[in-house]
Amino acid sequence: MNKIYYNLERRFSRYAIRDLNKYMAVIYVFGLLVITVNPMFYYARFSLDIGRLLSGELWRALTFIIYPPFVSISIFLSLFGIYIYYNFTTALIYAWSDFKFNLYIIGGIIFYIIVGIMAYLFFGPLMMEPTYLAFSIFIGFAFTFPDTTFLMFFFIPIRAKYLAVIEIILYLFMFTMASLSDKASIIAVALNITCFILLTDRYSFKNFINSLKGR
Repeated sequence: MNKIYYNLERRFSRYAIRDLNKYMAVIYVFGLLVITVNPMFYYARFSLDIGRLLSGELWRALTFIIYPPFVSISIFLSLFGIYIYYNFTTALIYAWSDFKFNLYIIGGIIFYIIVGIMAYLFFGPLMMEPTYLAFSIFIGFAFTFPDTTFLMFFFIPIRAKYLAVIEIILYLFMFTMASLSDKASIIAVALNITCFILLTDRYSFKNFINSLKGR
């Protein structure tokens, strides 16, 4: 699988968007403005409404990603989330490369669309928000920098690897009670992370597991 990745990188790395995370941060700020002014406009024109996508509104395959993290909670928390997203992704680009980061983001978008279409065909209409796609950045960060320490609630030190485990457990728990759209989103993110690890980064994943075991 790594040979496939190296071939892809050799052929397509020249087309990778440099500093994609900067564009993503700008897109999130734009999305925050749209949703703050008129949230229904996002759902009417930009969201990943699978039925409308299959009816010809193909722009939704890209525009749905403007939905920023934590926007459903508050504007200020969303701005903080965008700031954290930018910092995590800057570190990932430095550790991975622009091409590898592009692959992670584009793969996530593709899996969102594929899983969304499959869910639509088997279970009916759904509209998917890219919330879990943004949150999956932390999983990638934790796999790459497992021993980075954060202050949980601003005073409890906890390493990234343990926060990642907590996040994964929460995803599994939420999956049991989630709506069809959220279930499809979680599956899409899980597939993207799994394929990304198998294709590019099995060594980092092994280091992450060994780190959890204290090796």
